[in-house]
Amino acid sequence: MKTLICLIIDESGSMEQNRTEIVNGYNRFIQQQAKINEEAKFYLIKFNNIVTAHFSHRPLNNVPLMTNQMYNPRGGTRLYDAINYGVNEVDKYKKNDDRVIIVILTDGEDNHSDKRESDIKELIQYKRSRGDWSFIYIGECAQQFAERVGISPENAADFLHDNIDENFKRASTAVKNFRLNRSRSCSNLLDYLYMCV
Repeated sequence: MKTLICLIIDESGSMEQNRTEIVNGYNRFIQQQAKINEEAKFYLIKFNNIVTAHFSHRPLNNVPLMTNQMYNPRGGTRLYDAINYGVNEVDKYKKNDDRVIIVILTDGEDNHSDKRESDIKELIQYKRSRGDWSFIYIGECAQQFAERVGISPENAADFLHDNIDENFKRASTAVKNFRLNRSRSCSNLLDYLYMCV
């Protein structure tokens, strides 16, 4: 069993003031995950007016660190389209014995997607029902958003605008504990009180 880790990061204009902190937080996330002795593949999805896959199914120990030139905040927040894209990108590579954890980091709400909230809820609920997909949301009004789109509320936390590093620390710790647990899926990841199956 290997873990497929998909990190979906907001690159909209509102993130410009936090560019350096986002880059540093991402790099620490990658460095921490690469130390774990467990096979994992990594996906990086960034979104603003467009959704872009930067890495797909890449071994964690072969993921380069990010530079400021690689992160260019601008435009709107195509959040729903990014979630849809990320799930489908992972699904192209997923084998039956793989497990998936999708981590979403955003400082705002969707304002630019073609997909609707109901589309994303249906997609997430279907994937979670398979028993080997987990979702983490760190963003605006996290509990309410999670409930609206079918993410376990215990896997949701508000985005800290004044402490970007803590957002990435929480995400990295949750993913680390998920990987070490070896369960197929988990809730309560952000509270570190695991309910795993």
